[in-house]
Amino acid sequence: MKSKIASVTLLLALGGCRVPLAVPTPADIEASEKGSTAYLKTLTNEQRQSYDDQKAAYLRGLKDNPADTKKEYAFYVLESQKTLGTLGYGTLFTGSVDRRTQDALSRYQKSKGIFQSGNVDVVTSFALSQDEMLIDKRIVTPGGFFYFAQFWNGYFSADGAWDYQNKDGNSVQASHIECNPKSRLCTESDAVLGFGTALVVTTKDYNITKWDDYRILAELTDPPCERDQMEIVRDTQKVTLHRISIDEDNPHCKELMGNATVIYAHLIDLRDLGAQRTADLAKKREALFQYTESAKKIMEAWK
Repeated sequence: MKSKIASVTLLLALGGCRVPLAVPTPADIEASEKGSTAYLKTLTNEQRQSYDDQKAAYLRGLKDNPADTKKEYAFYVLESQKTLGTLGYGTLFTGSVDRRTQDALSRYQKSKGIFQSGNVDVVTSFALSQDEMLIDKRIVTPGGFFYFAQFWNGYFSADGAWDYQNKDGNSVQASHIECNPKSRLCTESDAVLGFGTALVVTTKDYNITKWDDYRILAELTDPPCERDQMEIVRDTQKVTLHRISIDEDNPHCKELMGNATVIYAHLIDLRDLGAQRTADLAKKREALFQYTESAKKIMEAWK
């Protein structure tokens, strides 16, 4: 029996074929991680946590329900083939790690600094899912910056986005601010679009502490870890939020505010930032795709 298996394996090898790879074992996962140090170092803390969770779930399934894990593995192989095909690696959607898929996986792994197992291990599956998210990502940009001070002594309003809340690119935030000297309130309405289509809208009132011919000062004391002071300067058309730490010894506040005693946020026009994000996303996507030399020439001629 052993000699027959050996003969079949030899014939496959001589014929230019490879023996299909099996479901990755814990030892395979460990070897993949050791050989993927360069890639794993590029992950953010959030991405690393997501990867660790995915790995733990896979190993748990492998131990508790190997039959279902085998089915999941076949599904991940198929999804990986789809993503690799989109990126230009020339895979067919078979659901099995055939020779073409192994070659594509090896080339992809090499390009990402991942251990070249030629298989859909956890590191590779995670990397492909991150690239697929990058391909599907869309940039949402709110309207511009508007500063209405024509009736300064009786009413003020502004629209824009806080630069501090839009710095990481994972969400987009916009604000509308209205101040009324009669009510002694500045009302801020915020809309935040996070991952996917989750839209969160909030409203908060700042108590006006000063309103003269030059500026408006308003404070919000509700947050447990900070005192927020909004400053609106008439001549320079600047709206600034001063987030002042008031409980630096509280671990929760430390996590929220970091080491800063004051965090400054400025109301800005996000359209320029949106254009930059769009350009950056285009470059990142471009780096993912595998073009032949003829395709590169066509693209260069089109510019």
